[in-house]
Amino acid sequence: MAKDVWNLWLECDEVRRLVSGRVEEILLP
Repeated sequence: MAKDVWNLWLECDEVRRLVSGRVEEILLP
């Protein structure tokens, strides 16, 4: 149970990092 939650959190964190990186690429000139 806790392991699944941890894996989900890691995936979300990775996705968030990828998305924020994309946003920075788009917003920054």
